[in-house]
Amino acid sequence: RSILAAEDNAVQAVTEPVAVFASNALVDKALQQHSDAKGWSLNTGQAELARHLLNAGTLAATGVGPAGTGKTTSMQIVTAVWQEMGRNVIGLAPSAAGIDATTIDQLTFTWSGRNPWRRGHTLSELPMQISAGDMLLVDEAGMATTENISMLCDIAREAGAIVRFVGDPHQLDAVGNGGLFGAMCNAAPTAELTDVMRFSKGKDTEQADASLTLRLGRTSAIDFYDKRGWLEGGSRAQMLTAAVDAYLADVNRGRRSLIIAATNTDV
Repeated sequence: RSILAAEDNAVQAVTEPVAVFASNALVDKALQQHSDAKGWSLNTGQAELARHLLNAGTLAATGVGPAGTGKTTSMQIVTAVWQEMGRNVIGLAPSAAGIDATTIDQLTFTWSGRNPWRRGHTLSELPMQISAGDMLLVDEAGMATTENISMLCDIAREAGAIVRFVGDPHQLDAVGNGGLFGAMCNAAPTAELTDVMRFSKGKDTEQADASLTLRLGRTSAIDFYDKRGWLEGGSRAQMLTAAVDAYLADVNRGRRSLIIAATNTDV
């Protein structure tokens, strides 16, 4: 029952109106400053994602960025604009990886009342100050648990802040109860990046399309990787040996290499 209540709370948050916006002039200024400083401009999707997160006009809002589509750049624009308005952006993530962020659990552990040395559901007891108009900016939101997402909405509501969730519902899910981020994306308008920029600076469109196909779990993507000669086959013993040999060859050439195995025994 508590999980259902948490889901309802978060889904309602993406349609709960709040009067907190950024001016179009400030957004345009930040986009131009980025272009001047970096020598390249955000694509249409990246700019639209930034504008959506800044001006959704709701307590919570979502943005979808498949791997390699440049969501981090959009988040940098969001941060620059919000700070230009004299407001704080508090970066959060399910783990310490990703953007420069605090882990979500550092907030929700205390908020939920599990911290024996601090009062739960009390803003002043949290490990950081969250004020009216601040933005909680959550990266890799698809990995956040249902309970944590709901509590972040509660914290933002109590503080008069807003919370923005950015991630990909098709990537790795939460370790605990998950799937809520995808439901939130379907419950209200969202912005989704579709242009993969990671491969040869966006020029390898064939690989970009294959990565999006693989993201959706479509096995037809395997044909592309096989055609490129990037797949190897054999028995289990043969593949383990080949992986080790390739790793040692890389190390001998001074390269950094990584082997990913299915079990600790294989490692």
